[in-house]
Amino acid sequence: MAKDVLYVIIAYIRTLPSGDSTVTPGQLAIPMPALSPLPEFALEKSIRPEPLDKMKYGQYIATIASCGNCCTPMNKDGSPDFSKVFSGGIVFSTPILKVAVANITADSTSGVGPWTEEAFVGKFRTNSLDEVVNRDHG
Repeated sequence: MAKDVLYVIIAYIRTLPSGDSTVTPGQLAIPMPALSPLPEFALEKSIRPEPLDKMKYGQYIATIASCGNCCTPMNKDGSPDFSKVFSGGIVFSTPILKVAVANITADSTSGVGPWTEEAFVGKFRTNSLDEVVNRDHG
């Protein structure tokens, strides 16, 4: 994530009202030897690509938005199947709703290959409308 984007996120978070939490402070229960060494991160080296370079800028946005977290299927062991990155298939179930994550690859049959940029963006705008999010799914 580019430094300027990180600063904008921090500025936004600081404008949110603080709230009392009923959650008790927890402790990290992961034994440290179980974690891999963390990659070295240098904020100064993280540069946002020029928005006119759609390929690089799209990769940047998909990375910081964590699109692959939901849109990449999992192996049986729970690890992401990177041979099928962005091909969807994960199913989220709630007591009132089941949602299968879409294939957002360029596949012309099951993916978004034939979609225009406007149709792709429009899908996110439609799905985030209050009447869609808060409707009675029962």
